Amino acid sequence: MHWTKAGLDQWICRVPPDARYTLKAFVKGDGRWSWEVFAGVTKSPMATGIAGNVGAAKKTAEQFVTRVGFL
Repeated sequence: MHWTKAGLDQWICRVPPDARYTLKAFVKGDGRWSWEVFAGVTKSPMATGIAGNVGAAKKTAEQFVTRVGFL
């Protein structure tokens, strides 16, 4: 999966083909990182969580999509 920086302290990954899933990781005010997984173009995330750093947030979002069997 390829992550791109989408602003200050925010990363986005659009899973091909046609962005079936969108994964987001962004920093919270207290320094922790939040991650979200969206199906297609929906506005509400299908999964969310908190991680200690950006790497953990990205990895956890990727693992959710993979483990649940979406990929």
